[in-house]
Amino acid sequence: MLRRVTVLTALVSALQAVACENAADQQKKVDVAQAKANDQIEAAKKEAEVKITSAQVQVEKKTAEANADFDAMRERFRTKTQTDLDALDRKIAVLDAKPALGKAKADYDAKMKRIHDVRGSLAGDMNTLKAAPATAWDATKVQVEKALADLTTLVEKG
Repeated sequence: MLRRVTVLTALVSALQAVACENAADQQKKVDVAQAKANDQIEAAKKEAEVKITSAQVQVEKKTAEANADFDAMRERFRTKTQTDLDALDRKIAVLDAKPALGKAKADYDAKMKRIHDVRGSLAGDMNTLKAAPATAWDATKVQVEKALADLTTLVEKG
């Protein structure tokens, strides 16, 4: 019987040793798998950061290009409008020098006052045009175009 107990004890000890080795092996596998997963997570994070940075650079580049295009368009419009305005100013100077007498003088003076009022308003619009942001550009441009057309009409009738 002692022999049986000894064999049984040896067998239980052997099973416990195998079970411990299996548990240790399993823990090593879990640790290796976790380390591999952590490495993959870090690689994915780095890849995402690279993609985000690249996208931000692209957005900044396109924004800068759009701003440059807008600034160039605004400057072309401002330059053309200023050229047209300079031509009208020369015509206004001629009208200012034109003599008028009697009742015609009162009508003429009223017309010239209106011309100078519209010209002064247009000067303010031109200043607004220089700093108009893209969000307000269309409305500002229409306002300047209308004021220039109104002034042109008044000067041509003058």
